[in-house]
Amino acid sequence: MIRISYAARSGAGRYATDRYVAGLRTWRRSIRRIALPLLAPVFVSGLVLAFIARDQLAWCAGFMVGASAAIYLLVRDQPPEFVEKWRRGAEGERATARVLGPLRREGWQLFHDLDTGHGNRDHVAIGPTGVYLLDSKKLSGTVAVDGDAIRAIHRDYPRDDYSLDRVGTWMRGEAARLKSEIETATGERVWVQAVVVVWGHFPDQRVDGDRVTFLHGDVLSDWLREHPGRLSAAARQKVATALQRPSASSQPAKPSGSHQRNAPGRASPTIGPQHRT
Repeated sequence: MIRISYAARSGAGRYATDRYVAGLRTWRRSIRRIALPLLAPVFVSGLVLAFIARDQLAWCAGFMVGASAAIYLLVRDQPPEFVEKWRRGAEGERATARVLGPLRREGWQLFHDLDTGHGNRDHVAIGPTGVYLLDSKKLSGTVAVDGDAIRAIHRDYPRDDYSLDRVGTWMRGEAARLKSEIETATGERVWVQAVVVVWGHFPDQRVDGDRVTFLHGDVLSDWLREHPGRLSAAARQKVATALQRPSASSQPAKPSGSHQRNAPGRASPTIGPQHRT
């Protein structure tokens, strides 16, 4: 019997994967329009020459065929950075789902890839220590936190350095919105802690910012457990139930509790207004 990992069946990274697949498909169409007219004549000429030539000329013909095919396959699978980032994003979300999975045995309920109508929330974790909104980032280089920004530093290749300047600002806003939606739907007063989960070389491991915590994924589960209990079992269930309610425009989110599995598609919270753009 084949066992499917929790990260694979949880639905984590589905939104980013869909964006990556759509971008890769568009890229490959554009490559076909540009590269095939240039490489096809070389490929066909090489095939013809391979049939009629001998000795050294035949070797050259084989090289023409192999090189043109290799160039095409290489280029078609090397999409631009704005497409590639969605693949890394999906990998980061699945990595976070893997480390969160064991918490289900301790009564935590986990939600992944929640559709907000204007984007998605990567993860929501509900446990004895509270409600957490988590955003996953898989980054290259050496990662440092500077206020609300994340810097990715490539010491040997400084031209590849980049910044995510408003991560903290965005996460504070999303956590506040989720808090408001939960309280409107349940009547429970809750605090939603914003967490940015970093996958990559992050020497600090943990940085506490302005109502946002930046954590390396390897320390995430222990950090979640270490907080004092402040959310009763009844309150946790009310919050989880609110996240599961179906709306007219989306499928219900399914919690990854001790005996429950997420559907492989994108789950949608329905607390608060749903808008599509």
